[in-house]
Amino acid sequence: MELVVAQPLVGHTQCAANRPRKKMTPRHLACNYFEWIDPPHSAHGEDAIASMVRKMKIIEEKMKIMEQERKIMDEELRKLKAKERQLRFMLFGT
Repeated sequence: MELVVAQPLVGHTQCAANRPRKKMTPRHLACNYFEWIDPPHSAHGEDAIASMVRKMKIIEEKMKIMEQERKIMDEELRKLKAKERQLRFMLFGT
């Protein structure tokens, strides 16, 4: 009978060397579990995120305005269709 020893996750630890932005720290060595730790965002990244959030809020506000305008137009269309039905009835009698 041959004794087989489990190998560590070599491929996973080598990935950390290939990705300098990320590093792995062992959480529980018994099960070869690793946790990714990302470095903090740079100032440029924070500015970019803040800019995107501002743009997203502007777009959401525009969407709300457009939705209100659509509701007004739908109501106006409903009234015009009712008026058209009345005029057709008066004109053709059916």
